[in-house]
Amino acid sequence: MNIVMRRTGGFAGLNETLAEVDTAKLQRDEAAMVERLVGQLESGCRAISPDKQRVGADFLKYEVAVTDGQASRDFKVADDGSSLAALARQLAERLGSLR
Repeated sequence: MNIVMRRTGGFAGLNETLAEVDTAKLQRDEAAMVERLVGQLESGCRAISPDKQRVGADFLKYEVAVTDGQASRDFKVADDGSSLAALARQLAERLGSLR
């Protein structure tokens, strides 16, 4: 699984790549942890309907692009103080520690 995580927006108008990770190159337990976090974050994003998402021009947003074999998907999470945003920050920290 290839994962690219970016952080955009906020007051400063950030646009930065936080990490690019190929889980096939990680130790098995670390790969499993990262893939679990990605799965939880993706499931959480799907569970929230667009009309339930908080809107704020100054929110940071985490963007995650995943390629797994031939399939690609992406999802976004606003850093709005929610538990889903906390999960996105946790994933960002985990991926950042793998550099």
